[in-house]
Amino acid sequence: MTISTARHSRATLVITSHEGHEMLVQAMVNIPVEQAAAATGLHTEIVRQLIRAGVLPGSSESCDLERAQEIAAEIAAACAPVEGRGVGVTDAAKQYGFSRDSIYKWIKDGWVRVVRQEPTVLVNEGDIVLARELAMMQGGHIEGRAVFPHKPIPGRPKKPR
Repeated sequence: MTISTARHSRATLVITSHEGHEMLVQAMVNIPVEQAAAATGLHTEIVRQLIRAGVLPGSSESCDLERAQEIAAEIAAACAPVEGRGVGVTDAAKQYGFSRDSIYKWIKDGWVRVVRQEPTVLVNEGDIVLARELAMMQGGHIEGRAVFPHKPIPGRPKKPR
């Protein structure tokens, strides 16, 4: 059995038996992470996190466009029914299995949008569903494991590590 791959933006994997019969052909289009993010509408750091988690095939510099598009479509389908709808932080925490502290941190980091500030804070339910989908893709929400990647607040300098 032989395996043949080519290192190009489009790679083809062909497995051929000793008798010359083709057993499997798989084509992947790898593009830079930034281009995949732009093509799918996912944030660049979310794409990178999905790569690090092994959900999306790729490296720190490029990823599989087709799989990225599939993931983006799954997320969009889950978020669409509730996108823009306001939900209280406590209700969102109970309904989606996150802590209120996590949701407030996501608000502070810019991952979850506030749709109403007073008299009670309502957040965009679509953003909470995005968090749930990301957590599920990475094996479920586990205490202490980040759902969203670290994203500094725009305009503020990064804290030294």
